[in-house]
Amino acid sequence: MRPTLVALFVALSFAVIAHAVEKETGTIQIAPSIRLRGDDEDSKDAKMFNEKQKELLKRAVLVSLIENGKVVRQQEVEVEYPTGLFPVQWEGVPLGRYDIKFEGEGFETVVKRGLQVSAASPLKVIGDLRGGKGTRVIEYGKDGDPLDNVDARLRKLEAAVEALRKGK
Repeated sequence: MRPTLVALFVALSFAVIAHAVEKETGTIQIAPSIRLRGDDEDSKDAKMFNEKQKELLKRAVLVSLIENGKVVRQQEVEVEYPTGLFPVQWEGVPLGRYDIKFEGEGFETVVKRGLQVSAASPLKVIGDLRGGKGTRVIEYGKDGDPLDNVDARLRKLEAAVEALRKGK
């Protein structure tokens, strides 16, 4: 009877750990889309802008998920009008702060920095792509998250404790 209880305890422990680890991830939903100027705009510039944007529809764009400067996931997808649909969906993304980069031929590169993945609800990101060259960077949480400061201080404290243990 005793080995059965031990086996049951071990199995339950693994189930609890697996459940806890499972909660430590989130989901990112991405819609690489182009936007047109309003139909009520009759200006020549607006019409020309819209025609150039329409030429970009159905072209491929590469979407990259970047963590600490390294690409951790990528997917290529066709560009569409904003439809409310999110064709790129990444599940099981570890919680934390990420950048998302959109790039493709004929498109201005768009980098969205400081996006926070949480377990509470999916992170939804819209590409807002435009034709052109160059790079447009959009930063969120520019001033830094207060938790970033706590994390940095904790690392320094851990390093100091380790140095004391080694007698330095």
